[in-house]
Amino acid sequence: MEKILNPEWINLPIPDRKIKMIDTLYEIFGDTKANRQGYACFYKSEGDMPGCHIGIFIPDDDCEILDNMEAGIKDIMSGPESAFDYLIPDWMKEMGEDFLHQIQMWHDEIVYDNNETGKRRSAQAFKYHLTTIGLL
Repeated sequence: MEKILNPEWINLPIPDRKIKMIDTLYEIFGDTKANRQGYACFYKSEGDMPGCHIGIFIPDDDCEILDNMEAGIKDIMSGPESAFDYLIPDWMKEMGEDFLHQIQMWHDEIVYDNNETGKRRSAQAFKYHLTTIGLL
């Protein structure tokens, strides 16, 4: 699986871009969590996984810097590590740190159904969640 460094939809209006990002991530990862190693998650690609839900859109050299910082997207964009926000593509930053934080959280979540099999929310359910909190 390859990185998506310049998605065809990066110049769409921000609301449309958010939807395309969610749909693209769900198409790639489905109900599974992405690029997990134990309890750690990495921006950088590893084996056949192209990185986390943020890292899939960032070159591996930059992802390696982010992984070494062990920081979440909100820290990178406005927290103590904000000096490294240049590693995040402008088209992503334009969607807002709260939205990107939710993408990162969606990547890590597991929702248990009646059979206790762990899965993430569907893209449709995640979009609904973002709508209810005012991010979509």
